[in-house]
Amino acid sequence: MRLVKGVVEGVVFIQDPHNKRDVMEVLKKHLRLSTAQDAETSYNSLRLVSSLDLAPDPEAWKNIQKFVSRVTPKVSQLDIQQIINGSFVATLEENGFLPEARKKLGM
Repeated sequence: MRLVKGVVEGVVFIQDPHNKRDVMEVLKKHLRLSTAQDAETSYNSLRLVSSLDLAPDPEAWKNIQKFVSRVTPKVSQLDIQQIINGSFVATLEENGFLPEARKKLGM
């Protein structure tokens, strides 16, 4: 649960415009970007894909299953619905962690 909370806090940090310079510095350093323009583009892309939608997507997992089945055919026999577990999202909603994060993002 701490990992998921850390991801949520990271998304909130990334989405806060006040942190733009810090986020861009991290991207530039760890992605070894050479120009400020590359960092800006990466920052904008990261903000587009970073969200608080944490629930597992069954369709996405089915696509992963198809891909992995090419290497390990037995994977195709698994029922994705029985494997994925989104109960952590309900827990974070109930204890107020996700609502508080949404509030910080103005959602």
